[in-house]
Amino acid sequence: MGRSPHQYVVERRLADAKRRLSQSDKPLAVIAHVSGFSSKNHMTDTFKKILDVTPGVVRKNSNQSKTARVGDDFYQDLAHGGDQRVVWFVLVVFGA
Repeated sequence: MGRSPHQYVVERRLADAKRRLSQSDKPLAVIAHVSGFSSKNHMTDTFKKILDVTPGVVRKNSNQSKTARVGDDFYQDLAHGGDQRVVWFVLVVFGA
């Protein structure tokens, strides 16, 4: 095994957040919540602690940065496993 269940979950969250950061310009808070972090600050602290880099640097260094779009792809993400906390967050922040 070699790693705890918690370490596995954190690694999955980081991988998901890195993918999202490289593929979109969505706000960091949205990426943090959709990726399973409790807040933008929690995601940033985890990136610094484990990867020794901030989410902003990951985004800046990405060659695939796209125009921000909180649209169909985002809501499809929610439909395929998003929880009530994320749905609430989107409704409050984006007034959907």
